[in-house]
Amino acid sequence: MATAAQVKANRENARKSSGPSSEAGKEASSMNNFRHGLTAHAFFFLEWENPEIFDVLLETFKKEYQPRSITELLLVEKMVQHHWLGQRASQLQTMEMLEEDYGQHSQKRIANFARYQALHERLFKGALQDLLKLRAERLKEQIGFESQKRAAAEETRRAELQPYKLTSAKTRAERAQSHTPTPATKPASQPERLETPQNVPIAA
Repeated sequence: MATAAQVKANRENARKSSGPSSEAGKEASSMNNFRHGLTAHAFFFLEWENPEIFDVLLETFKKEYQPRSITELLLVEKMVQHHWLGQRASQLQTMEMLEEDYGQHSQKRIANFARYQALHERLFKGALQDLLKLRAERLKEQIGFESQKRAAAEETRRAELQPYKLTSAKTRAERAQSHTPTPATKPASQPERLETPQNVPIAA
């Protein structure tokens, strides 16, 4: 349980870190989400960031994932942007901790940056999953199309070969019939010869 001195100290710190009181300070504070650019409403570079490094990172992702359509290219770009913003949130946490007037207000900002970092890490994974899912569906459609194409080609080939098969079968049947041996015929019987009996007297 906090002591009375600790409660008093916490209240004093809360008053010190309650936020800007002037109009200029309030206006600057309201633009914090736009200055750190982590809200994902629009992607832009901060003054201390190097766009050339982002371009190199984007080309590296393109070489790895080889986008084949506009949709795939957009998903790859989203992946790079969310990765960039996640790294930005991590750097902002470090910069906040190095501030000389590090206090309760800085801790809140660090916690806020940590939430943005986790958000963009999830969004990066979501874009990657969408890309892989899109490619899997396209591959499945391609395999189905190739199977249908092969089946159609096989059916066409069978139809083209059907007349030749019929002709070949007819030829084999004719050859088989011409080589069938005919039954042997008996030679025509000659008329029986009447023999004259021997020693039989012929009538005068």
